[in-house]
Amino acid sequence: MDVELIPQGTLATRCMAAGYGMPAIFTPAGIGTEVAIGKEVRNFNGKDYLMEMAFDADFAIVKAGKATQWAIWYTVQQPATLKPVMAMAGKLPLPKWKN
Repeated sequence: MDVELIPQGTLATRCMAAGYGMPAIFTPAGIGTEVAIGKEVRNFNGKDYLMEMAFDADFAIVKAGKATQWAIWYTVQQPATLKPVMAMAGKLPLPKWKN
């Protein structure tokens, strides 16, 4: 098993990048820490940024209270913090809902 240290904001942005079809992002989070070991660092306008690859996931499991036939999800008494971006990162299409 491999473990990768990822700040939460970077994880969310990597998932969003995967959903948008972007191969990588640049973030200042993690510069000068263990997170930066072995990763490409680029300098833009005098500031260093880490290149993080988009989160490559085959599917995402997201808990929701209910969903409509148009795949609109509703969360019940739960914050929807990372749910939309995690759902975007999955490659498999959403299932067809039946009434």
